[in-house]
Amino acid sequence: MKLNLRNTIAYLYANSLIYSGKVKKSMDAFHSDKLMLSIYFHDPSKDLFVKTVNWLKAQKVNFISTNELIQVINGEIKPKPSSVVLTVDDGWKSNKNNIIEFAQLNNVPITIFVSLDPVVRRSPFWWSFVNKKKSKGFRMYDVKELKKMDNNSRLSYLNTYGFNTTIDHEAMTIDDIIEADGLQNIAIESHTVSHPILTRCSDQDSEYEIQKSKQQLEDILGRKIMGFAYPNGSHGMREIEYLKKHGYKFAFTTVPDYLDLKKVKCLYSLPRFEILDKISFAENICRMSGVWFRIKSR
Repeated sequence: MKLNLRNTIAYLYANSLIYSGKVKKSMDAFHSDKLMLSIYFHDPSKDLFVKTVNWLKAQKVNFISTNELIQVINGEIKPKPSSVVLTVDDGWKSNKNNIIEFAQLNNVPITIFVSLDPVVRRSPFWWSFVNKKKSKGFRMYDVKELKKMDNNSRLSYLNTYGFNTTIDHEAMTIDDIIEADGLQNIAIESHTVSHPILTRCSDQDSEYEIQKSKQQLEDILGRKIMGFAYPNGSHGMREIEYLKKHGYKFAFTTVPDYLDLKKVKCLYSLPRFEILDKISFAENICRMSGVWFRIKSR
């Protein structure tokens, strides 16, 4: 955990939720209401991933793949009690050692949604590029501000700092994703080409990011790509229509909520709870149990 005032206060608050029994009450409801839980990571340490999996195991959950999840939602198979789906966004190179190896050893299905430019072109993840530049003293807009720009303006701004010519091996390689996708419990799916904020893109660029990433991954992996995760969770009906048009079968958002079979009306807006890389594990427990969000929303 990165020590700062925010994390310290959040750590104390999270522990109060745990020791008050609110997390246990939430997980008891999860079991009894026959809900499903979807969780996503980005670039966790191995320690964080292992702690998360072991905590979930202690809650007596059943890990299922995204493929099984869609079969359950479509009524093709019966749901396992207390099902949990684990997904990962971006495709950081550390995922290979910190996630894939442990998942394989413990028979835990994982779906990794990868952005293709960092894999194929070896370009940096654009927000990481910004943060590295700022750490070196460059006076740049914050990532939050850049997310608000239209896509062309954001790219133009980044390119004035050399983004378009920068090589940075932050993501898994082509060979890595081929190897991972060939493993029994690992699936690679789409997370766009360049990880833009799709709602800030033109119609043409939004469709390109959705269609091209599917095509590229299918060429690399030699199979159909069915799943998608929206960068930043940002999407609208336009993106859903593009996903349907190009043959995707499901898509995940970043909306923090349980998967309730009675409420799932759209396979292209599936909710997920996020595990954050730089907060206390106590807070992450509250996040993946749903307590953190329900308490804050009251």
